[in-house]
Amino acid sequence: MKKLTKSLILAIFPLFFVCPQAEAMAAPLFGRFCSFAALGISLGYPIYVGAEKLYKINDTVEEIASSSDAITFDAKQKPKAAEIVFEEAENMDIDPKTVVYKENGHHSSVSNGTTNIVKINPKDPAIQSEDQLRLIVRHELAHCKQQHGIKDILFWLFAPVITEGASKLRKTPAMPPTSRILGAFGRLGLLYAGYFALKRFHEEEADRIAVGSDPALALAGYEFFNEYVPSKGALKDLPFMASHPAPEERAKYHLEWANQLAAELDKKIIL
Repeated sequence: MKKLTKSLILAIFPLFFVCPQAEAMAAPLFGRFCSFAALGISLGYPIYVGAEKLYKINDTVEEIASSSDAITFDAKQKPKAAEIVFEEAENMDIDPKTVVYKENGHHSSVSNGTTNIVKINPKDPAIQSEDQLRLIVRHELAHCKQQHGIKDILFWLFAPVITEGASKLRKTPAMPPTSRILGAFGRLGLLYAGYFALKRFHEEEADRIAVGSDPALALAGYEFFNEYVPSKGALKDLPFMASHPAPEERAKYHLEWANQLAAELDKKIIL
């Protein structure tokens, strides 16, 4: 196959120099190729990402739920962190029987709509109190309750269709073939920026739900994020590529919530 491809290239490429009409004949084909490539970049690839996430989410949930160290509500012996997870699930109107706890190296959650996986690292050195642990547990449960993971998937399935449709409705002059590809990469970049903005919104929403009406939890959030040091990376250093608000920002709004909630209870936050 490689030899055939190489032979075709060697046979066709010299025609562009020998026959001036060859370039004109190839131009429409090149234009069509660029149009299809642009559509694949701005529409096909994002939908593939969403479809893959949707396809894998059930497998991920089932794999974690069936692992030997996963703990369910019916387990006879539960570590302290697991007890807090099931207790807070009830407090947040989530059926604890749909929740599976798993001790993990980092805090995260995943839900397929029927089973809610909450992964917590109770040995995290950043956690300095039970209130902080409860806040983290409630934050992950809030992601499950709000179905943030499913909403992320829906973004990849529908946002590219909307952006591509909007670009088609705009009355713009015909673009050169290579510009179509560059425009497609631009739309893909906007999709990623929109996706990360949605992720940051989900994180702040989960933070607010986790705090509830308890100023002590809000204060615990301030103390946690005031000392929290996130992992660094080339892309993570760019604000528009961050999936979470900056720790200093999260510390700031947790302190604001603590003061607001304390004022409602005629209390005063003393730091």
